[in-house]
Amino acid sequence: MDDGIGRLFILRKSVWVSSPLDSGRYEPIAAGDADDELLAIGPRQEGKPRALLRVNAVTGQMIATLYQDDHCDPDVRRVLRHPGTGAISGIDLYRGKLGTVWFDPDCATTQAQLNKVFPG
Repeated sequence: MDDGIGRLFILRKSVWVSSPLDSGRYEPIAAGDADDELLAIGPRQEGKPRALLRVNAVTGQMIATLYQDDHCDPDVRRVLRHPGTGAISGIDLYRGKLGTVWFDPDCATTQAQLNKVFPG
């Protein structure tokens, strides 16, 4: 905290570097797949729900939009990672009920197969 304002610092090569991400506009969720990358709920956009973004925590630049619902801000409960590589494969989130959004097509296919075998 700096004068009541939250600040984000990133450890780079044993040195803490201040991130330009505005903590009032971005809500960090988890580390990303690459060095210096974060998953964060992005700033508000007029007429749209907030989005889950990949952002560079050192430069403050948006890398990509991972998820944006048509009706509500994402309420991310857990980031799901590939057990072998650690890459982000999906998220668990709450949208009136707990659900999963898969970014990895293989995980989405497996989930669809499981849903057929175990409906509900």
